[in-house]
Amino acid sequence: MNLSSAQTLDAVSVLLISLQRICRNLSHLLNSLDADVDSFEHLLTQLTTSMHESPSTSSLEYEQEMEDFYEKLCDEQLEPKVAPRVTTL
Repeated sequence: MNLSSAQTLDAVSVLLISLQRICRNLSHLLNSLDADVDSFEHLLTQLTTSMHESPSTSSLEYEQEMEDFYEKLCDEQLEPKVAPRVTTL
């Protein structure tokens, strides 16, 4: 095997390892997004269930509940994520 083909083989190996890492990271990301969708659906289910359980709620109270729900949801989504500090030597 000459030097050029050895370098090509090394480059292909590095590329395949990089693609494996990218696939693994994408898989983790998709799993996280799936969990977020599940928790959002759970919140919506809880809200609709609580609304059906208390039909005597006035429209003002209903509007306040909806406003609180969406504020909480936005706060959770917009809350800055604290990235772990990494120190290198």
